[in-house]
Order: sequence, then C-alpha cells, then structure tokens
Amino acid sequence: MPFHLHLRHNLTGRLLFLCTQLFFNTLFIRLLGPHGNGQLALLTTNTNFLVLIVGLGMDAAVVYDVARQKRNTAERLRYLYSVFIVQVLLICGFSILFQYCFGYAYFGYPTPWGVVYAAALLLSNYGVALWNGEKHFRVVYQVMISIYVLAILLFGVIDACRIQLSEAALLKLYIWMNVCIGLWLTAKYVYVHRRDLHFSFRSVAIFSKEWFRFGQLVCWANLFQYLAYRMDIWMVAFFLHKDQLGIYALAEKIIQTLWMIPSSMATVIFAYTDQVSDTAWFAGFFRLLRLVMWCFLLADVVLLFTGDYWMNLLFGPSFRAAWTPLRILLPGATVFVLNILLAAYFAACNRLHINLINSAICCMVIVLCDWWWIPRLGINGAAWASTLGYGISGLLAYLLFFRMHRLSWLAIFKWQPEDVKRLFSFLFR
Repeated sequence: MPFHLHLRHNLTGRLLFLCTQLFFNTLFIRLLGPHGNGQLALLTTNTNFLVLIVGLGMDAAVVYDVARQKRNTAERLRYLYSVFIVQVLLICGFSILFQYCFGYAYFGYPTPWGVVYAAALLLSNYGVALWNGEKHFRVVYQVMISIYVLAILLFGVIDACRIQLSEAALLKLYIWMNVCIGLWLTAKYVYVHRRDLHFSFRSVAIFSKEWFRFGQLVCWANLFQYLAYRMDIWMVAFFLHKDQLGIYALAEKIIQTLWMIPSSMATVIFAYTDQVSDTAWFAGFFRLLRLVMWCFLLADVVLLFTGDYWMNLLFGPSFRAAWTPLRILLPGATVFVLNILLAAYFAACNRLHINLINSAICCMVIVLCDWWWIPRLGINGAAWASTLGYGISGLLAYLLFFRMHRLSWLAIFKWQPEDVKRLFSFLFR
C-alpha cells in the first residue's frame, strides 16, 4: 500500500481513537475528581518511566526489524518473548526492593497492581510494535477503540446509576483495561501468524546485538524526552498538593491528546525506514510537515477562544483552573509538533544521536525552570517551564533538519496554493 494510504488510514484510526479516548477521559476524570486524577497522574507517570528504562527501546527495535525484514516471525517472537520475561522480572525485583528500602510503593499504589500495570504496558508496546512494523496500523486502533468503548459503557452505567466507587476501585478497572489491550494485541498477532511460527517458549540464551544497539539509542532519547514530558508532574507533586497536581495533569493530558495526531503520522514515517532516500517520498514528507504545522496553528487560535468554555462544560467547575496552564502550554506544544515528526524522520535515517541530544537539552531546560518557577508561580510556573522546553526542542529539530538538506528555514511557512489541493486529494481520493 502506498505511503499516503497508510498515512490516511492511520490518521483516520487515530482520529477515531482520539474521540473515543477524549470521551473516556472526560467521563473517567469526572468520576475521579481532582485528587483521584492526581493519583492517576502519579501512577501512570511512575509506571511509564520504569517501563521506559526497563524496555530499553526494544519496541522501536521491533518496528525497525519487522520493517526491514531482518529475521522471520518465529525467531523474532522468540527474541521478544525472552526479552519480555527478563523485563518483567526486573520490574518485580525493582518494585520490591524500592518498597523495602523506602517503605512505600514506587508506583504510588499497591505494588502488585503496579507490577501488573507495568507488565501490561510492556505487552501493549510490543503488540503495537509488531503490528506497526508490518504496517497494519488499523488492527491497533480496532483493538484499542473496542476496549475503550466497552470501558465507556461500563463507566457510563456507573455514572448514570450514581454508583459510588472508591479511587482504588476505579484505578484497578483502569489497570485491567490496559491488561486487556496488551493481551488482545499480542494474542491476535500470534493467531494470525500461527502457521508460520514453529515457536518455542524456551527463551534464547544470546540476545540480538543489533536490537540492543538500536534500542539503546532510542531508549536514551525517549528517556530524556519522557523526563521532559513528566518532570513537571513530579515537581508539582513535590512542591504542591494532589488537588493542584490533578488540575495541572488535566492540562498536560489535553496537550498530549493533541499530540496524538502527529504521533500517529510519526508512526507511519518510522515504518517507512526503507524509503527515506527516495526523492518523491521526501517531497511528500516535507509537504506533510508544512500542512501539519499550519493546521496546528489554526487549531491553537480556535482553542484559545473556545477552550475555557469547553473545559468548564466537559470537566466541570472543579477543573476550571486548568485553563490558565493549558493556555500557557499551547505555543510550546505547537512548535514541539515539528520535533515529533522530525524525530521519526531522524530515526528512520538512523541518526538517533540527533534525537538523543535534542531530548537531553529539552529535559535540562524543563528541569531547571521547574525547580526555579514552581515554588514561585505554582502550576503556572510548571506550564511556563514546559512550554519553553518544548519550544526550544522543536526549533532545534527544525533547524537541524533544514541544515541537513540545505533548505531555507522559512520554507515551512511558505503556504503554496497546491497544498490545499494536495490536502483534499490526500484526504478524499
């Protein structure tokens, strides 16, 4: 299937999933309240950070391996199974050791449930990577949308019937959602390839050096980027209280929801790692970069004028204070869209060192500014720190890209009449 069709199908699936997730988040956050949303933010932040470290970028290595057809399906799954077992054991060992040394659970939640959630995230990452590597993006969205629709029906009944559930019960249901996603994705992949597997559950003794070499660079780049994403959550939790954390976490969640659209495009770009040297493909990628940037600028204008009304309508007056940090985050988040797309391009070109350096700079800017501004400005200080770091990261990626290809740095802002025609032909042909 051509690049533009994969991109269109992936974008359509992402938009449907985005609407489903937005509806779910609205319902779930209303049930949790500010304090519960703060607890959820800590659980997801701490767990994702641990999964990122233990994962070692193996999910990206899987996509790279599948796209380039380095090995057959059975061999790939055997490697993956062996890596997964080791990673789950590391998560269990770390969580037990952390609780023994510090006296409280690393996840901010009972350790057994935190371990289950971490293992589910690992499994989901590998399931998504296997399907994305084969460019079957639609399967991922079918599974995830199905789970979220079932969850919406469940929580809708709870809300309509005025059933009072504790924060702990709601969070356990959320963890089970992620378990179902991971199991469904991997089980479906194994079922589809059951005739080609000849698979043994005996783990391998020697792991692929190529996987670890590629995954290590991706891991470090993602680690710095994740710290940049989530350092403000830890800092707000340290300096302020959970009610304010829950309010700020909502603003961050809205920004990350907006990033899902360019992230879906980045998934397709990375899967085309074997075509980055093609001139026609590069022209299409550059046009895509320009279109996405202009669309986000227009979306920012609309959100600035209507965001306060929609936040109050969807989440209620208890979350109205999240509008100010969201408004501060918008400019930096828009520029950061360039980094999301260009990071996938650099990874496809096997220039991961660019992503690593850029992520480290973004992380350092946010950490230093968070430490200085949050005690003085509260959650607005966290928003200013993040928007500054995101903006610098996006601009650096943008300038490096144009220097690499000897293009004018104003080229992305030069809207051309044929772009409108290309946009409509891309969406509707």
